[in-house]
Amino acid sequence: MLLYPQVQKKGQEELDTYLGTRLPIFEDQHLPYVRAIMLEAIRQVNSFLSPSFTPYDRPTGVAHRLTMDDEYKGYLIPKGSTVSDFTWALLRDEEHYPDLDTFNPERFLKDGEINPKTLDPIPNF
Repeated sequence: MLLYPQVQKKGQEELDTYLGTRLPIFEDQHLPYVRAIMLEAIRQVNSFLSPSFTPYDRPTGVAHRLTMDDEYKGYLIPKGSTVSDFTWALLRDEEHYPDLDTFNPERFLKDGEINPKTLDPIPNF
């Protein structure tokens, strides 16, 4: 948050308004701006803060073995094949995350609430 004091200030204001003087608890994670900060931090950390790896060397999600033949975009993936998601690419998709190199919690908000149509980075984390 040292790099984004304006984001920190806005998040702190939301916490102060909602919590008053008490400390936050797990049930308070519904606060929209604070939640958006968390989602953006997860997206950023998981998408490009591993400079020692190239995108193709990065660990990805849990591998799965196909129990039957499948097809993806015209390609046959035979039964028994091992497949894995490519988390780096999912979190760097500009269709879902425009201006992806900018720390922008607002990308997860619409009308002051979490936008359910925005791709959630947590399942990829």
